[in-house]
Amino acid sequence: MARRQPEWLRVRMYNVGFGDCFLVTVGYTKPNADGRTCHHMLVDLGTTRKPKSGQSVRQVAKHIDATIREEVGGKLDVLLITHRHRDHLGGFGSKQTAEIIVALQPQLVVRPWTDDPQASERPAAELDPSSAEFARHLDGARTLMEAVEARFAAAAMRSSRSWAGRVKKLAEMQVANAEAIATLDEIAKAAPRVDYVKARDRLDLRSVMPQVKVEILGPPTLAQAPGITTQRSDDPDQFWLRQTLAANEIADLSSHGGRLFGDDVFTSVAGPGGLQAARFLLDRIDGQSTQRIFQIAEGFDDAVNNTSIVLLLTVGEKTVLLTGDAQWENWEYTLERSERSASLKQRLADVDIYKVGHHGSRNATPKSLFAMWADGERANPRTLHSMLSTTSGFHGHTAHTAVPKLTLVDALRGDGDARWALHSSEDHLPDAGQVALDLRADVSDEPFVSSVVERI
Repeated sequence: MARRQPEWLRVRMYNVGFGDCFLVTVGYTKPNADGRTCHHMLVDLGTTRKPKSGQSVRQVAKHIDATIREEVGGKLDVLLITHRHRDHLGGFGSKQTAEIIVALQPQLVVRPWTDDPQASERPAAELDPSSAEFARHLDGARTLMEAVEARFAAAAMRSSRSWAGRVKKLAEMQVANAEAIATLDEIAKAAPRVDYVKARDRLDLRSVMPQVKVEILGPPTLAQAPGITTQRSDDPDQFWLRQTLAANEIADLSSHGGRLFGDDVFTSVAGPGGLQAARFLLDRIDGQSTQRIFQIAEGFDDAVNNTSIVLLLTVGEKTVLLTGDAQWENWEYTLERSERSASLKQRLADVDIYKVGHHGSRNATPKSLFAMWADGERANPRTLHSMLSTTSGFHGHTAHTAVPKLTLVDALRGDGDARWALHSSEDHLPDAGQVALDLRADVSDEPFVSSVVERI
């Protein structure tokens, strides 16, 4: 009897505004034991700014529900949440939206190792002590962020327009996300299986998406990459920057560089008893010291981005690179590995679909990764399709930090070169009736074909 093999691959990018929601579907040559001919993986469900079409995350969830019920009888094979920011999991903070996904009975829930409630209790063979401590800090940051958020409104009223805007946007990110995370914890408990993954893990999908290979590239643990707790303010070799910067922009960037939030604040927060020390510090911040508040709050915000799951999914001849909001400090570990592993470097060079990192920000698509695609290292002759879920004008208070970064957007667009195709939610899904952008292809050498998914 012939084996059941993947036949086609479909990736839908839902229009959620400034957020991410992707549905990966694999179709098979024959049905499985329960009659299903395709399997689904939902990657993230959240937003911090609705699209111009006005579509809500709940409407997106209802469309996903209808699609899965029509195609596979109402069972979601894999639910993967890249990290705990609202623009990736905020849909689970709404009871009505969460119930839609819960009813699909996710069979496997995948989250980053930093979200493991038992991380601090893992044996050293599974998770090194420094990584367990880091996970505890991120988990405890929820409580700290509640205290920060309580001061946002007053701080905004006292601040300049520039600072007030930053206050508002950081509040909208809601690092705490307590309700959404609690709901995900309950979904994970109810699922037949939950995996908390780290770099170099192989995600076994044989029972839920047969013949689909998933290589976890990030996030690394602290033992793998101690730099995961730091963030560079600038790196012209890796970040997408303008050619010149105004003096005030350079000064602004310099004030946000270094370890998480500056050495003195980092010592308070990341050292022994760090969260208690941070709360002590926060309680004694002078009412006018808005920037000091941000050194703490933005530091946790950046740290959470770097806990994003990065995965390389292979189905037949096709590969998909999904990256969450991973920034350079997450990517650095894999890119250094690729310099020692020709096979890994070639797998990265030959991706068919790239989910543009962090909504097109300047530090989430390393230039060394882009160079693999642009400098002739691709053995794959097919077009590289980049899928960008974003909203312009929402993030970035200077031209230098604006999201999406236009230099990156232009590079991924390829200026008419058939080897490149950029699919942006803003450009391709402008109308209220257009719920998602769809890329579909056979798993052989056939090219991907794009189409717009209309509302059911």
